Amino acid sequence: MSLRFATWSSLLALQAFALLLFHQQWPRVGHDLSTFLPRMVDVYLHYRCNGLSLQWWTPSLGGGLPAFPNPEHTQFMLGQFLLFLTDPWSASLLNFLLPLALGFLLVVKFCRDFLDWSAEAALVAAAVFSTNNFGFYHAFSGHVGYATFPLVALLPFCLHRRTAAPLAIALLAAGAAVIAMTGGYAIIVIFALSALLLAPALAWHDPTAFPWKRSVGVLIGGAALALLAAAAKICAVALYLGQFPREVSYSHPAADFLPAIGSLAAQLFAAKPVFLLQWLVDLDPATLFARLAGPEVEDAGVSPVALVLVPLGCLPFFRNWSPARCAAAVATGLALWIASEFTLGRGLLWPHLQPLPFLRSMHANSRYAAAFLLPVALLSGLGVELLRSRLRPAMFRTTAAAAVLVSLASLVTFRRQMNSLWFAGFDAIEIQRVWTEVRAGESFRPITTIADVREDRVFAARASNLKPYEPIFGYGYPGPAFRSQLHPGPILAPGADGTLNFNFPLAFVAPDLAGARPFARFSDNRLPDLQLLLDRRQPDWPLPLVQRIANVLSVAGWLAIGATAVSQTTFFRRP
Repeated sequence: MSLRFATWSSLLALQAFALLLFHQQWPRVGHDLSTFLPRMVDVYLHYRCNGLSLQWWTPSLGGGLPAFPNPEHTQFMLGQFLLFLTDPWSASLLNFLLPLALGFLLVVKFCRDFLDWSAEAALVAAAVFSTNNFGFYHAFSGHVGYATFPLVALLPFCLHRRTAAPLAIALLAAGAAVIAMTGGYAIIVIFALSALLLAPALAWHDPTAFPWKRSVGVLIGGAALALLAAAAKICAVALYLGQFPREVSYSHPAADFLPAIGSLAAQLFAAKPVFLLQWLVDLDPATLFARLAGPEVEDAGVSPVALVLVPLGCLPFFRNWSPARCAAAVATGLALWIASEFTLGRGLLWPHLQPLPFLRSMHANSRYAAAFLLPVALLSGLGVELLRSRLRPAMFRTTAAAAVLVSLASLVTFRRQMNSLWFAGFDAIEIQRVWTEVRAGESFRPITTIADVREDRVFAARASNLKPYEPIFGYGYPGPAFRSQLHPGPILAPGADGTLNFNFPLAFVAPDLAGARPFARFSDNRLPDLQLLLDRRQPDWPLPLVQRIANVLSVAGWLAIGATAVSQTTFFRRP
């Protein structure tokens, strides 16, 4: 059986099973799709009315809010572009399934062509990486911004000396910038922690193939270029967050650091086996996750085969102690410590890092356990590779095939979990019906009223909803920082103070330029701008100087990435 056939058949089985799981409660789908699918339709209508341009402001949600400055804005997500070809639900599925396939294929490619492992070891590593609970839980929940997680599989390519340093920097920057531009605010931390873990660990494994100085240079260069390419998004989000500083804290259930380390290991290695046991004896899996926010936050479980294969994969690291490998081993230990502190939200460094910008606005550190998933997958593949010389060929192939099948079959636990947990909290029928009208030519404009309705019902009502679900204002419906002065009724009816019944969106990100504070309403002298916005067009409002500079830097960053990519044409050729 060829590698190509085994790879594509395994990937097809993975995708088919995922589709079955996603559709088992149709039309009820992931609860957060109640927010993201309407936003995708809103952006599509923006394109129809304005052409291919940035959507700075949305009239559909919350009585007028910033769009591009929102960290979870969908405009640059893969699913948003797929909306030109299909419906919102299918686009959201492909938004997860296509990166999942890319991650699977990248791991196979790296293990075969860069590490020179057997096809069997490469497939096991890819299966362990792609069947993790982290990605599937977030997909089931409708967290479309988490779909970029498989891009972490780009990291080992960038660290290997075979990849030219300029191309490695460009690949790293492109992956990180895409994550930042597509709502992956948590994924970018996971991406950084994965790089921190992989760089010394791969240098420990093979100092010749992964030279330490080169890896450090690539990571620094890639990070700098990523910041340049994503500067426009980072600046816009910072301006928005500056008006609504969301300082949150995280408390791990374990009282001390060492017990918390045990909990972290359980997150990775015990979740699937325990769920499988509970499923077999007919217990409710929801009881496992009564402590915090839910399994999509706490569970990063990998295939049960990793329990056996990871210890095997660790054995070669403790042989042939050259000075270079000793230094890499120490660096790996430090990286493990730092990544553990991020995940547990405690330790020596975390209290000093948590107050930094962006980090102080993030919570649920346990999700950062996903940074360990690619290293665990590669160790599992290495464990299989070690068996290659110890087993007869037929037994080796059978063992590897069994490991792949067990990894794929471990997804069966989600069938029970989907029925017992709270994932499918949104009925997608209404937004699909709206989409039918949109494809028939309806643009739902102008918007005429403020209505107390859900996001998926604003279009048919030609309304903007009074109380949006917007985490930037805090969790809740609406969040505690949401101080709207609007009321249900006509937008253009002046109030007692002469203002109109609609927010002035510029005030949310640039109050000085707007001459107003957040949640200020349109004054009657701005009526022409309001009418433009209600017609789904973008008023020509001035942006802060820092934002205009950031926009130019982003264009320069993407041009640099593109020029480097075009100049390198041999990356995916087998040597």
